[in-house]
This record gives sequence, C-alpha cells and structure tokens, in this order.
Amino acid sequence: MSAYATPSDLAARWRVLTGLEDSQAETLLSDAAVWLRVWFPDLDARIEAGDVDAQVAVMLSCAMVKRAMIASGHEGQSSGLAVMGPFTEQVVFRNPEGNLYITEQEKILLDGRSDAVSMECSGL
Repeated sequence: MSAYATPSDLAARWRVLTGLEDSQAETLLSDAAVWLRVWFPDLDARIEAGDVDAQVAVMLSCAMVKRAMIASGHEGQSSGLAVMGPFTEQVVFRNPEGNLYITEQEKILLDGRSDAVSMECSGL
C-alpha cells in the first residue's frame, strides 16, 4: 500500500526539505499511512466511496510526520535546562521520541466522533 502524502505535500505545508529530510519524510509518510490504516481499517474504502475526503489523509499524514521530524533533533531527550549566571531556561519537549500520532481533533476529521469526555467533580 502506498503513502497518502508525498514529501512535496509535507514541504508545501511546512518548509523546504533538505535532501536527507526528503528521504526521511518519504519513509515517515509511508509509516504514517500504515498507522492510519491500522487505526482506521476502512479508511481506504471510505475515501474511495467519497465518505472521507482524500485530502484529509494527506493533511493528517503531513501533520504526523512534521511532529516527528521536529522532535528528531531531541531524540530521547524529554527536557533541557540551561543556566547562565542568574538566567535559567528550561525546555520540555512534547514528543521526544518522535512518535507518529494524531490528535483528538484530527481523529474527529476521520470518524466524526470524539472519545473525549467532560466530567464535573463536586468539591471535597
């Protein structure tokens, strides 16, 4: 099975990719398509039937890969701390492993529903 998006699609949504990034993007876009097909086994049939716009799969694949590629510079690092005299800077990375994932909002684009719940808690 093929990827839903190309490195050119990713570049159009993010920035120009270097030659090495282009190759990495191609692999990750293929991986993203596998994950989308695992999470939504009927996705290809729904795209073919016109129930899901094919552009949604392109858009989500690019978003997944962009998040993974941004994180690649911090592989395995979950946070960083820099101290210079009285100045301190702390950074916490959201996706230090560079995992491919979709957000709850993106999931709604594909299946029209959310697994999120809202609960009210009475006071103590």
